[in-house]
Amino acid sequence: MVGWGPGPVNVAFRRPGPMERERLQLSRQRQCIVAVAVGDGSWTCVLATSGAYWCPPLKEPTGPAIKRNARLEKGGFLVLDRSLRGTHATRPLGWRRYPVVDGYIQPWTAAGALRAGLRYKGEGRGRCFLADDTVYPAVSCLRPDYGRDGACFPQYRDGRRDQVAACSYGPGSATYTRWQVTEAITDPQPLLVPWRGIGDIVLGAPKARVVREYGAQPDLGYYSPGGRVQVGFDGGRVSSIWFSTPYYRTNSGFGVGSRIRPGRRWHGFLWNAWVREKPCSCWVKVGLGKQSLPATTDNFLKPWTFIDVRHGRITSFYFASRFVD
Repeated sequence: MVGWGPGPVNVAFRRPGPMERERLQLSRQRQCIVAVAVGDGSWTCVLATSGAYWCPPLKEPTGPAIKRNARLEKGGFLVLDRSLRGTHATRPLGWRRYPVVDGYIQPWTAAGALRAGLRYKGEGRGRCFLADDTVYPAVSCLRPDYGRDGACFPQYRDGRRDQVAACSYGPGSATYTRWQVTEAITDPQPLLVPWRGIGDIVLGAPKARVVREYGAQPDLGYYSPGGRVQVGFDGGRVSSIWFSTPYYRTNSGFGVGSRIRPGRRWHGFLWNAWVREKPCSCWVKVGLGKQSLPATTDNFLKPWTFIDVRHGRITSFYFASRFVD
């Protein structure tokens, strides 16, 4: 589980809860689940037949708050506070000799060759793109039946057409579909995920992942076309994201520079809900529900989102796992 630590987790052989069944489409059967603490909930990771854990893309929580019985170390090792009854250490797993991110073997060498020991089974061709639920750092490729593979790794990260992508059979699998990319993959990273993150920077994500992808943060934040990105960290994880760049947008094109119609409510947000010396000239949403909780000090430990607006257009966003005024 490299890239998900450090932090407290709960390990259990149990039935998935209602939220986990709804959001991850898990069956009601008992299974090995690792719940990683995030905000006032948790991310749910389940054990695949390969012995690797499948974890959902980093977005909103998929499960309830946890009762810790283990810790996920920075290097991805899961350490139990005490042994669980009826369990034993696993045998050595073949995929452990490969670089793995979020349970998936990274199939390409720096020279663009498929790593030794990995193999293709089957072929495909078509368009590939980045979707909200695409596995990090892969793309999704669309099949002729309009289904899609969500863990396809392009040979090169520049989005070129006519390249090959390796579509994984699953977490820990050494088998891939050989996919011919028929159209250029345009800007595969600048995605805005409301109201959780941008690109590879997501609330609750490990600081080590951000530094690995973007480098150490400069004093004024990361430069991005037309603006900047500033990331706050707490306990080794991303706790806040502010950005003023129009580079990051949703699949529908929403982002900095977009217009929001005047009014008092918009998609669960409240206009000028946070007032100190003067109104903030912003849209505010507190919590993860469809409608904002009251923007008061009683809810400072909940997630907060601010959308600053000037002359009818968005100038910046601020996401925070908890509000510190």
